Amino acid sequence: YWGESEGQPRNLVAPDVYTEDFSAAVDYLRTESFVDAERVGALGICGSGSFVISAAKIDPRIKAVGTVSMYDMGGVNRNGLRGAMTPEMRQQALALAAQQRDVEFTGGETEFVGGTPFELGDQSTPIDREFYDFYRTARGNSPATSTQPTLSSNV
Repeated sequence: YWGESEGQPRNLVAPDVYTEDFSAAVDYLRTESFVDAERVGALGICGSGSFVISAAKIDPRIKAVGTVSMYDMGGVNRNGLRGAMTPEMRQQALALAAQQRDVEFTGGETEFVGGTPFELGDQSTPIDREFYDFYRTARGNSPATSTQPTLSSNV
């Protein structure tokens, strides 16, 4: 759960949960008298653009899909930006996440990784700048989120 939404665990990368959220929204919308239950669509923004597609693939009640600034978070986590992650780097990331799960299970501190930079500099990439322009400005900032996922879930 991120931002202003309630719930635990916080800052978890969980594609199955994100996908389920769309179906849960359809569950609710189909009970509303002002909704045509046979014409429900779903909109995914940024990382949710890829999750809405996953939801529509398994939930036939979603009749239309729209995305805005779709970002394939799963693909980037698996392969790195523009495919920069080697298979060896991927295996190392999985091993670190597994180690962190053990730490957290035994009461250790949660570790956070990646996310939108808090400051821009000369070495900032265009993607850093684009994310910063949204998530670190009044347009998209929320004091309740860092955009940094947990290491143990960022796989």
